[in-house]
Amino acid sequence: MDLNSIYPSEQQDDVTNSSLPWETPNDNIGALIVPTFILFGICGIGVIGNFCLAWVTFKGRNFRSNCYTFIVLNAMSSIVMELWSLSYIHYAINAKYYTTLECRAIGIVPTYCMNISIMLTVMTSADRLFVMVAPKKYLSFSRLTYLIITIAIPIITSAYWAFLSYSNSTEHKDIPHNRKYHIFQWEGPNPMESTQSKRTESNKPAICVFHNYIKDDVAVAHAIFNFVISFGLLLAHCYLCNFCYNKEDC
Repeated sequence: MDLNSIYPSEQQDDVTNSSLPWETPNDNIGALIVPTFILFGICGIGVIGNFCLAWVTFKGRNFRSNCYTFIVLNAMSSIVMELWSLSYIHYAINAKYYTTLECRAIGIVPTYCMNISIMLTVMTSADRLFVMVAPKKYLSFSRLTYLIITIAIPIITSAYWAFLSYSNSTEHKDIPHNRKYHIFQWEGPNPMESTQSKRTESNKPAICVFHNYIKDDVAVAHAIFNFVISFGLLLAHCYLCNFCYNKEDC
């Protein structure tokens, strides 16, 4: 299938096989079998593994600390993201063409879950570091208050990141809301058009890669921040473990 063929017009509301000027998305079902099974397999393994982790944590009396709370919330966010990803198969197999508004509906949940998973991992590292640096002060905190504060941080930061994705996606005025796209279609250059036109279209983002709507400088800063914080907490944790190995007061 040529993904760079002519796109449907803005006025075309009902997309049917007879009215399409290009090949339909499911013109080669065989080509979709392997990717579909791979996606099902990855999602299935992830859902089963994370569900078992959450179940053991909920049922086990020895797994109800603050750290395990972060871990089980991380597992639950991964389950939601993996199940939500199956919606892509519906659009691919059934030759469903979606609008940009539907794309946002598909992309908002994975974007939120991915970021809350990152932040929960950071909070888990910070929690373990807090225990080693100030164990007495850590135990003096009310567990409920501590969890409310630490869980609110990932929720708020992830919601803000999802908001950035949504608000920046609305800035692309050249993408009509009523235009329909294939789930794997990219807004790339059309080989039948002029070089100048290709150069213009090549700057457009992928249609339904929701988090690609984030501006590059913001995305890079976000990635560097998460890497530095996570790696820094890990190094601090390892240093304190080595420093306190033979110390009775640690």
